[in-house]
Amino acid sequence: MAGQWGDVGQALERGGADFLVIRANIMHRVAAPVRAAVGIPLLHVADVAACRLRAAGFSRVGLVGTRQVMEQEFHREPLERPGLTVITSGEEERRWCHELIFRELWCGSPRAPDRKIMRRMLDGMAARGAQVLLVACTALAPHLTRADSPIPLWESDSPHAHEAALVGLEKVPLPE
Repeated sequence: MAGQWGDVGQALERGGADFLVIRANIMHRVAAPVRAAVGIPLLHVADVAACRLRAAGFSRVGLVGTRQVMEQEFHREPLERPGLTVITSGEEERRWCHELIFRELWCGSPRAPDRKIMRRMLDGMAARGAQVLLVACTALAPHLTRADSPIPLWESDSPHAHEAALVGLEKVPLPE
């Protein structure tokens, strides 16, 4: 699968793209092979999040999303590279969250019992030292509010899109 995305990146580069953007958090699992296949930069969602979280003074980040986002290096490493500590929930809660995202959230809102479990999961990450919760899932972010978390919630998608627009308009350089 990663090879086909590298081909897509090369086609976009040949077509004149100055840089690449992958808009889905989970699809950043192909970011490294795409970067390796092209000669133009790729604006990674977690690089943008890390830059903004560090600028806001955070150092310990709770990460919420699909299991791949919470467990695999493609999302964690860009957050950890500039010195952020990434905190996730336990394995059972990560599995439950992943199932919730694909079972319910793409089709509607979470049920009251699911919201209670989510709050317990977010509370647990805060209790383990997270200063902020990074919601790295397009389906999950609209369903969480300030009332769901004892610490600030930051979603990754809007800042990523905003940064891509600013870079595209040549208002700011790509983050280092």
